[in-house]
Amino acid sequence: MKRNTPFMSSNRSRDSKDDVFLPFFPSQWRYLKSLVMDDSINIETSKKIIDLLTAIQQRDTADGRLGLALTYEIYNAFYHLHKLDRNNNIEGATLQSVLACALQRSVNHLHEVCGHLEGRPSTMYRATMEYFSLPGVIASYRNDIAHGKYPSIDKMVDAMVEIRKVVINQYWKPFDGNTVTNPRAEGGREDLFADFSRKCRIFFKMYSPHPQTEEEEKALRDMALQLINNDFNYFAESLFSTSFAIEDEDGHCFKCLPSPVPYHELDVEGRLPRFMAVIYPALKETGNVFYFCIHGFQSIEHAESGTIQKRKFDFFFICAEEIVRQGYWFSINETVELIKWEDAVKFPKNIFYGMPSCVSQKDRILAEFDKIYKDLKSAEERPQAEGDGVSGPTVDKKKPWGKTVFDKYKNF
Repeated sequence: MKRNTPFMSSNRSRDSKDDVFLPFFPSQWRYLKSLVMDDSINIETSKKIIDLLTAIQQRDTADGRLGLALTYEIYNAFYHLHKLDRNNNIEGATLQSVLACALQRSVNHLHEVCGHLEGRPSTMYRATMEYFSLPGVIASYRNDIAHGKYPSIDKMVDAMVEIRKVVINQYWKPFDGNTVTNPRAEGGREDLFADFSRKCRIFFKMYSPHPQTEEEEKALRDMALQLINNDFNYFAESLFSTSFAIEDEDGHCFKCLPSPVPYHELDVEGRLPRFMAVIYPALKETGNVFYFCIHGFQSIEHAESGTIQKRKFDFFFICAEEIVRQGYWFSINETVELIKWEDAVKFPKNIFYGMPSCVSQKDRILAEFDKIYKDLKSAEERPQAEGDGVSGPTVDKKKPWGKTVFDKYKNF
């Protein structure tokens, strides 16, 4: 007897962690499901379904979501059925080819699903058709196509209609897009950063186009702006971590995604300057350039190991170079703080120290820096209570962005 098990419970689904992370929001899934379940199939509905499935695929890192792959083949076939004129010689031949390809792939996907559900490889396509209560002739169509002999358009359309019924009953009806173990609110900071990271993974991919199109870079910049406005501290902390493009000790990064990415597949060092140039306007617009740099320095100071500290150091050094190259105008107080941090982490060359654009500004900054140093040194040497009964301030040299300095110069 067949087990009435939906596609989502196959072994492959478990391997891709469908029960923990999904590449869509429940509301998005419900909208897609309403389109798929609607029997009034037309070119507009088919196009919407194809676009939504493509968007989900671009956000996904897991393989083996065969229910979605089947749905794509079905509606890609229906879309071309409405778009192309079967009575035109050229379009008719194109339509027949599209339908044949979609039918063959759909049967192959069903064959693989059957093997997962049965817990063993399915040896015959006719057995797969029997498992899903589909006409056995569909297996014959698949074999004919594999040998270059295409069935008629009407026969292939009828076969795709039958396969659609199976996919709806076995896949779409049982699942509403919610998960018990992943109850995060839609649009929360974790989801937003995961979406951003999926986009960035493509940006840093070694063999992806570089630079990307203006439209793609604008989309990345808009996502960064949304994240920064939502929770800047979370954005900065995550970006300077192995949740993003910094390699962990096992050779992976983008650990905020369901499947971490092998670092060797990326070109982070080569593409990071361009990435910073893309998100820089979002940092500048929100007034967070200085605080972004502070987060970078702090991530180095608080790294969990020497190996990770070195990698964070290299990552932020490239970011800092690009920020200065963009010509951002830090205030004198901000510049002093950045110089202090720069000295503390021992950058291989002075980035912020040489940043001021004119001699007079450099001299003024150096004078302020010297004054701060003398005040702090004097305070450390006089820990006893002074005439007003208040003890002099003490400073932890390991934390150069100290409270004393910040309070003293925050209104500079």
